[in-house]
Amino acid sequence: HHLRLINTGQTEINLAEVKLRYWYTNEPYKPQVATIYWASCGRSNITAQFIALTETTSDADQYLELGFNHQARKLSPGSSIEAQLGFNSTDWSDYHQENDYSFNSTAYSFTENPNYTVYLNQELYWGKEPKNRPQITAGLKKESYLELTFRGETSAPLTIELNGETISLTPALYLRGQTLYSYPFSANELWAEHNFLRIKVAGESRMLTGARVTKRNAGGEVPINSGGLTDRLLLTPVGAGPEEEIFLPEKLLVEKIIVYGEKGFYVYPEVKAGENWINLTPIAEEEGKLTFAGAMITEQIRVRSSGSGTVNEVQVLGSPVTDQAPTVKILWPSDGEELDLISWGTKELSGLVDNPESQIYVNGKKASHNGHYFTVKLPFLGLKPWENNKITVTAVDPQNRESSQELFVSLGKFSDFILDQPAQLVYTDQETFRLSGRVPHPKCQVEVNGAPVPINNRLFSTEAPLVEGLNLIKISFTDQITGFRRAYERQVVKQTGPVRLTIDQPLAQIYTADRRITVAGVVTGVGRIKVMVNNKEAQVNAGYYHLEVPLSEGENQITVQAVDQRGATAEREVTVICDTTPPELTEVLPEEGFLSSSERVRISGRVSDQSPVFVYVDGKAAQI
Repeated sequence: HHLRLINTGQTEINLAEVKLRYWYTNEPYKPQVATIYWASCGRSNITAQFIALTETTSDADQYLELGFNHQARKLSPGSSIEAQLGFNSTDWSDYHQENDYSFNSTAYSFTENPNYTVYLNQELYWGKEPKNRPQITAGLKKESYLELTFRGETSAPLTIELNGETISLTPALYLRGQTLYSYPFSANELWAEHNFLRIKVAGESRMLTGARVTKRNAGGEVPINSGGLTDRLLLTPVGAGPEEEIFLPEKLLVEKIIVYGEKGFYVYPEVKAGENWINLTPIAEEEGKLTFAGAMITEQIRVRSSGSGTVNEVQVLGSPVTDQAPTVKILWPSDGEELDLISWGTKELSGLVDNPESQIYVNGKKASHNGHYFTVKLPFLGLKPWENNKITVTAVDPQNRESSQELFVSLGKFSDFILDQPAQLVYTDQETFRLSGRVPHPKCQVEVNGAPVPINNRLFSTEAPLVEGLNLIKISFTDQITGFRRAYERQVVKQTGPVRLTIDQPLAQIYTADRRITVAGVVTGVGRIKVMVNNKEAQVNAGYYHLEVPLSEGENQITVQAVDQRGATAEREVTVICDTTPPELTEVLPEEGFLSSSERVRISGRVSDQSPVFVYVDGKAAQI
């Protein structure tokens, strides 16, 4: 799109302090690249990065943030800059722009767009951010799967860490001499931008042969744990006998059942309604596939085989029947929040419940509610000053089904305890990470990863040892007079390997007639990595870089240099030959108008060019 940024104020603005955000929904959910095609301040002076939202709305789950480096200089009052840019998924999948917050389908010329927000020194300066609308859900769907495969078949469990959280997995599938482990997860388990996976293998070493994240159960699909008939692999043996029962994870209104099998197979599927088994009617028969129709609520299906072929897969289509306890969502305060003692007595806890007929109790106190919203005054909850207080919200519906949600709040600010290191992801190649700070008085205790830290004149300092990869360092402060305790966490990534840099495109010694070519590849290192292609900064996104560079006639040497956050460097080179002169054909025989009595004729001639050439005669390659 084409944008214009105007300084309507009375003072000069340093563009390096300005950010712009285009808010949208990333329907492809695939790696993306942004390209600045032209800018009046110089396209190399504009930066772009994609940021995923932790709290999404119906019209935004991500934004493209544009920034400026110091070479963009300043924007004087009344002046403007313009830029033309675009972004796309790396496989050019389609976006659905109609539901994007910042998209304006009627903007055929420059039009004010308050949904395209502008920030000055990290503060919203112009426009309006998308509003996070409260949502009630029965739990986040685990539609994504982390799948890891290892060479060899083993029943041994596997321990992994995902963003510092330890997870134990058991084998999910054995296929072609490989063991597959699968972990379902939801979006709230991931961090924005970078995520960290550590694989822990006990005993013998094992070879990792594959690692990927899939959307296997996207679109409302629910996995059914019922052996090979529901593993989503049509050609794998299932070992099923003449009859197999499938237990559904919840009550379903079954509308259709599709059964796949080898030639000659036939089945009689039945659904259980109460104590009775009901046969389903076949509505379509195809080679290797039978489709049955039905409209019954059930939690159990039985498949009886009667044909000569093997049954490979059963697919159940329908919709879940809601029969669940009420779900609550606390809007304020947030978990871990510090409440000011001065004004807390006038504030209320607020939240939402999906079933408005439910009764809400907070720490045993009945809450007031209006429709889906409920509130309760904080002084009624028995909170104690200078302590961590647990708040429990319980919802009970007319059927006496109940659910609850807990959070902890601190009554009284903990600002007198100071930790010097900010709460941000840190990259380093050092063996330790220094933590320091200050406590309000000598009767305080500081612990780092459970170990006491000495305090001298209210100051403390210690070195926390690091392991390769992500380190979650836990710091706790305890006031031994009041008993008040507060815990913090710092995230440090240790990476000691070199910067790794590849040039995947173009290939070395490639010939082209184009005057411009895209240079792209993969780069890894510590923290933010800067990549320069022939002294021009390339766009880097999730470890991939790309930049379009001009070519001159003849040989062009392309040099790619990378430097990471610690100053480590890597360099690669590739040579590309630009040849825009067409090859010259001479001495072509036979000459125009040649007459022959033979059914075949020999074509010959001379070709000259600076590049390797191919000659085709009526579409067939000639020998040179």
